[in-house]
Amino acid sequence: MGDTSDWAKLPSGVVTMDTKGRGSNGTLAVDIKYAWDYTNVYILVMESTNQVVAQVAQEAPDVTAYQAIPWTFDTIGFWLDLNNNAGSTNETGDVVVENNADFQPWFGFSSTAQTDLMFARVNDSTTPMDLAGLPNARVATGGTFAGHDRRIEVALAWADMASVVEAGRQPGGDLPTAIMPGYTFGSEPLLVYNDFNAQAFIGDDPGNPPSGVDANSRDIRLVESVKVVDAAFSSEIKVDGDSRDWANFQSGVVTMDTQGRGTNGNTSDRYPVCLESNKSLCAGEGKHQ
Repeated sequence: MGDTSDWAKLPSGVVTMDTKGRGSNGTLAVDIKYAWDYTNVYILVMESTNQVVAQVAQEAPDVTAYQAIPWTFDTIGFWLDLNNNAGSTNETGDVVVENNADFQPWFGFSSTAQTDLMFARVNDSTTPMDLAGLPNARVATGGTFAGHDRRIEVALAWADMASVVEAGRQPGGDLPTAIMPGYTFGSEPLLVYNDFNAQAFIGDDPGNPPSGVDANSRDIRLVESVKVVDAAFSSEIKVDGDSRDWANFQSGVVTMDTQGRGTNGNTSDRYPVCLESNKSLCAGEGKHQ
């Protein structure tokens, strides 16, 4: 934990956000990546100088100070929607944002490699802090404010989240059972600077959280690996068994083989694909949406 080299080859997308213009010191920018296994969901937050550069160091001296008032320090928070409903509503019909989120872990930045800067709320609780969902969470910080390369690496246990989140907010009421390729959960990260008025979300209006279903909300789909095949646009395709009308199209190729599948399963075929659309045809989803 804290060494990001093991993330280098992961085919995960990057969520970028910054706090430029948010509050008196709102100039922190970060990139966020996600990973997972059947035990944990992993989050990597990296300070980024591609957007803006932090001007003032706002780091907690220790965990006691951080957990008392985390919003006064450099903090990244996640509002997680666990029940695979794209963050639309909770059991009362309210949009799943702010304190309606299923689980809200917050983590602090540190230039002294602290490993305990954690804060959380569960369900729609107004309790200032509830660490019940974080007993086995691991957090490691690295980098320095001076180098503007600070990072936070987090492991959150699926089982711990399930133990505190209401069953109605979990897929089938049993989150760990649902963790498999194809499961989707929503993440609405925010940066908090100095006070609540300095919070920043992804999107054109950093002062307002995403709705859970808009373009600025992030659905994270758990998949191993997928093929993305570009579909060429055409208005001249004829479905007649003659493939010559496909000849000039630039199209991705999916290679499949059936070797080992039955007594005659030893073929390997290539299937170019074209749609009457200028969109991509995806053999699965493997990117942040």
